[in-house]
Amino acid sequence: MNEADHGWTRRAILGGIGAGAGLGLAGLGGSAAHAALPASPAGMMARRADGAGVALAASALKPALRYVVLSGYDFIPLDSEATYDTVGGRFVFTGASSGYASVRTNLPVGAVIKELELYGTRGAAGAVRLDLWKSALATGDVSQTGQAVVPAVAGPFTVTLAVDDTQDTAFKSTPFVNINAAAVPATQIYGMRVGYVSPTGFIPLPSSVPPRVYDTRNPGFTKLAANEERTITLPVPAAIGAAVMTVTLTNTQGGGGYVAVFAAGISWPGNSSVNFSGPNQDIASTVVSAVSSDSKIIIRGGANPTDVIIDVAGWIA
Repeated sequence: MNEADHGWTRRAILGGIGAGAGLGLAGLGGSAAHAALPASPAGMMARRADGAGVALAASALKPALRYVVLSGYDFIPLDSEATYDTVGGRFVFTGASSGYASVRTNLPVGAVIKELELYGTRGAAGAVRLDLWKSALATGDVSQTGQAVVPAVAGPFTVTLAVDDTQDTAFKSTPFVNINAAAVPATQIYGMRVGYVSPTGFIPLPSSVPPRVYDTRNPGFTKLAANEERTITLPVPAAIGAAVMTVTLTNTQGGGGYVAVFAAGISWPGNSSVNFSGPNQDIASTVVSAVSSDSKIIIRGGANPTDVIIDVAGWIA
């Protein structure tokens, strides 16, 4: 099978995702095809050799995840009954029977795979199945943790598998692609997108999102008064672990005070996040705070009024 058969290229399918800042790439082995995924592609656009473009629908990126992209070179055959080849970065099924291919994602210990998305095409109708199997490193025992099936029609396809699978010192997971007998001729795998939660947890705020979310010096606002509570919505995903922000106090009044930051929906737990000791002070501090399930926090004033500025740095998934 040559590149003219379908006109797809490795550069088109992986490079055509779009431009943008990467969301993170953790120490991966394998081929050089690993790449950070752009921040907000509307879809994957593959460019045919004759210049025509064909869109492969990609699901929206999730802000709480990091992503890597694997090419066809990263897949290995597991079924000797079929013939396999790699052409221009694509993994090509050329045999006359069903076949399996697998790819090992070398994610850091503690990472949690949340999503797999497979991209490819086929010249004939036939089902394509994407499986995820977890294996115990000590015993080799395996168990299936997820499965998704592409409808049996010819042409480009995208299949997405949502999972919740931890990569730790005891278990590793391997995605398998299964092509049935009818689909093997002219079936090609262009790549796979892997979405995961980093074990380090911190994810910076995208550069497209303004970090300053609150400033009592702006028109229409007043200083945070003693014992006053205000609810603020942060530009972070729902149901994250915590938000990381810089809280600045300025134009302070009185002999001293503080501002407490805590998750919305609960009573003040008695904490103070930033403290001041006198009037007209400028004090900034990094604050890590729990956030409500709808991305809200509460700020509470202490004994004296102060202006409050909040800049979000990112969040912990």
